[in-house]
Amino acid sequence: MRHSLLCTLLLTIYFTHSFAASNTEPRLLTCMKCLGNDTACRNTCAGYYCYKIEIEGAAKKAVKRGCLNDTDALSRVNECTLRKSQVGGLILAENVCICTSDRCNSSSNRFLTTVTYALLTALFGILS
Repeated sequence: MRHSLLCTLLLTIYFTHSFAASNTEPRLLTCMKCLGNDTACRNTCAGYYCYKIEIEGAAKKAVKRGCLNDTDALSRVNECTLRKSQVGGLILAENVCICTSDRCNSSSNRFLTTVTYALLTALFGILS
């Protein structure tokens, strides 16, 4: 269930649009690559963008870090985008961060504040 949930959510970031044509080749970045809450992740990958996705729902949190060669229309480069989605009966909050420097996806900051928790709790109450 967790694996299929993560795969479904990650597919949303892979709906991409092409890079604008340019005379110079963009530089590949070295990014952290790991799945889970392990902040001591040592695996790396190479891509034009690094990403970190924090997914929280039903009191569980998952983190995925890796590389992208394109971004989707919902994501902003060098910013984090908070998205809400529903998979089955589960409401999820996703914080999708895309950055453009080596290992920029390695930090481990908590993205859900008390206000966000309160909003999610209210949303769960309404949908129940």
